[in-house]
Amino acid sequence: MKSLKLPFIIALVAEIATALFLVWFYTRTGTSGLFKWNPQYGEQFHTAEFLLLVPPLFFGLAVLFYYISKRQQTVTIIFACLSILASFGCIGFSAWKLTVTAKAGHYVPKNHSVVKNMLPIQNAPVITHFAVSSDPHWNTTYCNPQSRTAIMEQVNSRKYDAFFILGDISDQGDIPNGYEVVVSDINKYLTETPVRLVMGNHELN
Repeated sequence: MKSLKLPFIIALVAEIATALFLVWFYTRTGTSGLFKWNPQYGEQFHTAEFLLLVPPLFFGLAVLFYYISKRQQTVTIIFACLSILASFGCIGFSAWKLTVTAKAGHYVPKNHSVVKNMLPIQNAPVITHFAVSSDPHWNTTYCNPQSRTAIMEQVNSRKYDAFFILGDISDQGDIPNGYEVVVSDINKYLTETPVRLVMGNHELN
């Protein structure tokens, strides 16, 4: 069993480090607030708990190979290779996810729609009467499209100098062509009111 001492220590340290990270993460004020704000995030982040299974799995494989080969060198090499493969797997997955996200939405498609009545940045008119709203969250099932449309119609009917839409315009910023429906609705319901859109955290997804 002395041959399994090093793999056991590595697995134990990895397990403790992972557990401490998860405890730290879940006790942060921002984490609990995020989960209360949107329970769907909780379901996504809870998958991180599966990291606790990785060290025991690797150690179990090391024990299996030890009893098969009875050679310390073989056990050490196999355990090291598994760790390296897992690391490269995580790096590869992250790179793949980043590439998919970039291709999906973090670019301006050709012939994309544009807001026709955008408030200009330069030489903007004097603004004394304006409306502000936020978090319209187009492209999601938990918002109310009828209320969103009613708000735009109310703003448009009152002849404001400008309408500022603050953050989280689309529920996810990397949905392919996700802003086409946004621009279409704005052009349809805000024909008389200059619009200025402000990015939120969802635009950076």
